[in-house]
Amino acid sequence: MLDEGLQNEIRVIAKLCPYRHRNLIEIYSHCWLKNTPIYSIDMEFCDLNMGDYIRDSHASMARNDQSIIIYDSRVQFWHTTATILLHVLSGLSFIHQHNEVHRDLKPANSM
Repeated sequence: MLDEGLQNEIRVIAKLCPYRHRNLIEIYSHCWLKNTPIYSIDMEFCDLNMGDYIRDSHASMARNDQSIIIYDSRVQFWHTTATILLHVLSGLSFIHQHNEVHRDLKPANSM
């Protein structure tokens, strides 16, 4: 018997898989692998997440010595972060419109 959390995740994947939204990772297929207890999800690949972006941006700001460069990079960082956050919220709104809740929203889960 599957735990309730895993059952819920599979239900949500099955429900939202037919839909497309530009701010959500596309799921191409999902199924139980034959004769195994493994659930397979074939989805779009993303090589960067918001957590990586934030860490990399702060590291590059720390390496700059001139205050003007630091200020400009921070303004650019927050402008870019706000833009990305609007995209994340758009995807989250789409999920909510389908009466679902994202139960693990964090920078590492935002691509």
